[in-house]
Amino acid sequence: MEKLYRETTGPGLALLSIDQDEEPGKAIEFWAKRHVPWPNFHGNADILSHFPQHGIPYFDLIDASGHVVFSADGLDETALRAAITTLGPAFASLPKASRP
Repeated sequence: MEKLYRETTGPGLALLSIDQDEEPGKAIEFWAKRHVPWPNFHGNADILSHFPQHGIPYFDLIDASGHVVFSADGLDETALRAAITTLGPAFASLPKASRP
């Protein structure tokens, strides 16, 4: 995810995460230890009620007009990258997922 973040922030993609930890302090510690470069928010019950029940991780890709153009649980980097390329010319040349 960090590689994808670095490849897409220049063209204007915003990435943020919402944790579901029952203890916000644990989530803050987790993200701080990993030095993740994007913002993380703590999801309380009200915030999480706006999202479908899902597995972790869960991705929603929202275009500039506010429409959800991709939703998936689990990390299918190939599908996520393909969806990002549909956001416009700035993302059309996004590299495909590298093999593990």
